[in-house]
Amino acid sequence: MKTQKFLKILVIGLGVAIVLALGLVVYGVARLGKNMDAPQAVAAGSARPTTTAALSPGETDLAQPVGTEFKQMLTVNDGHVAVLMTGGALPDRLGIIDLKTGKLISTIYTSAPAAAANP
Repeated sequence: MKTQKFLKILVIGLGVAIVLALGLVVYGVARLGKNMDAPQAVAAGSARPTTTAALSPGETDLAQPVGTEFKQMLTVNDGHVAVLMTGGALPDRLGIIDLKTGKLISTIYTSAPAAAANP
């Protein structure tokens, strides 16, 4: 009898834990989705020059240095793509591109860029 009561409490407790964990995951995903729509702040000195020439539909200017390799692309949400970039005398980085405008809206570095690390 004690074993059945213990198992019943254990199953109910684990069920509650699963529901709470699932709620936290949904909350985290919703919060990340909201942050993707907000414009990202650019640290002083880290802005990249952009081209002034008009882009044709379907073109984008990522303004990356010569030698940059584009390793992987992943659709993040509606209208945004994440691009993994390496090389070009910069640390590995993840660029977020707005497909509607064709512009690089945010760059996330795996470590500080050399220019910003040594002012």
